[in-house]
Amino acid sequence: MMKVSQLATQINTKRQTLTNEQYTLAQTNMNDEFLYWASEDVHEGLVGLIAGKYTRTYEKPSFVMHYDKKAGIYKGSARSVEGFSLHEFFTSHSEHFVAYGGHSLAGGFTIDEKHFETVYHCIEEKLKDVNLQSTASVLLIDENDLSIDNIESLSLLEPFGMSNEEPLYLLKDAPVEKLYQLSQGKHLKLDILFSKVKLSALYFQHGDLFEQLQNQKIVNLIGTLSINEFRNQKSINFIIKDML
Repeated sequence: MMKVSQLATQINTKRQTLTNEQYTLAQTNMNDEFLYWASEDVHEGLVGLIAGKYTRTYEKPSFVMHYDKKAGIYKGSARSVEGFSLHEFFTSHSEHFVAYGGHSLAGGFTIDEKHFETVYHCIEEKLKDVNLQSTASVLLIDENDLSIDNIESLSLLEPFGMSNEEPLYLLKDAPVEKLYQLSQGKHLKLDILFSKVKLSALYFQHGDLFEQLQNQKIVNLIGTLSINEFRNQKSINFIIKDML
C-alpha cells in the first residue's frame, strides 16, 4: 500500500507539472501591463498558483480564470502589487462581477460571459493611471554579511507579516560547491562555499531546474536567511525565492 507521504508527493508533483504547463499557456496571453487569461482546461485549484507565479515573476497584476462553458461563468483568482488595489478595483466595478472578495494584493472573483471583455478593458484603463511598485525591496549582501551572529540578530525584527515583511536579500556571484535534488526530485539544494563561510541554499518546488543548473558554478540568488540547528550545531540556510 502506498504511504500517505508518497501519495502526497505524487499529488504535489502532478500539481506542479500542471501549474507549469498551464502557466506556459497563460504567458501567451500577456500584455505589457498585466495578465488576463481564462481557459476551460485550467483547474479552479490552479488559478491562484498561476496568478501568483506571474505576479511574483513580473511584478504586475494577474487575473487567471477557469471558464465554465455550461454555466457561462469565469471563476478566477487575482494577484497584484502595490499601486493597484484589487479590493478597490472590485468595489469600484462591482456591477461587472457576479461575486468578488479579498484584499489589496490577492482576491477571488466570478464574472459572466457578457462582462468578460468589459472587465479586461476596465483593468487596462485603470492601469493607465497608476504607478506599480514592487511589493518587496531587496537588500544586496555579500559573504562578509553571512555570519551566525548577524543572521540571529534578524530575530529582533520579528514577527514578520503583512505590515512587517521579512527582508529579501540578493546574494551575487555565489559559488556552487554541489547541487542536489531532494524529496524525489521535488526540491533543489545548493551547497554554497565562499572563502570564509558555507551555507545551504534551498529552492522549494524547483527540482525541475536540476539539469539546467547542474554545471553552473556561480549563481545569483534572491531569498531569505535563517539558522538551522541540528545536534547543537548551527548552520546558515538561504531560502531561495528567485534566481537571476
